[in-house]
Amino acid sequence: MLQPTDTPQEEDNPMVTCVQDCLQEAARGYAVSIRVYAANMTSMEYTDCQPVHDLITQLCQVRTASPGFDPHDYRNTNNQDNDTDATLLQELSLQTTCQILLDTALNHSTHTLEDASLLKHAVTASKKAGMDKKHCTLWERQITTLERTMADD
Repeated sequence: MLQPTDTPQEEDNPMVTCVQDCLQEAARGYAVSIRVYAANMTSMEYTDCQPVHDLITQLCQVRTASPGFDPHDYRNTNNQDNDTDATLLQELSLQTTCQILLDTALNHSTHTLEDASLLKHAVTASKKAGMDKKHCTLWERQITTLERTMADD
């Protein structure tokens, strides 16, 4: 019969530590790149919502197609034991990505009806992928207000 050997604990294993460090750096890089993209959007004289739509819908498609994805596992990261893990999960969450991109796109001064349609589709995709309905409803209202404003002009 095989007996367990004295193997290093997970936290003492340098390979595990290295992989965790790499994952943390990748997560931070992703979060920063989303914020940089949003900052670049605010500096433009016009906004093109197609990249925002494409990024959000692609993330939603990948998440829903993943065999191990359960949107309820990632919604509330406050229950995590490790604050660093909770922060990283929050930065990687669909909610944070949508909040950064949609809020930036919606607060931009120049829009077309096509932009409103693309943003509405992105919100619908995020809702299907498990996004909190409270946030989706807020964005849907903002888009509807935007559409009404454009229709009146």
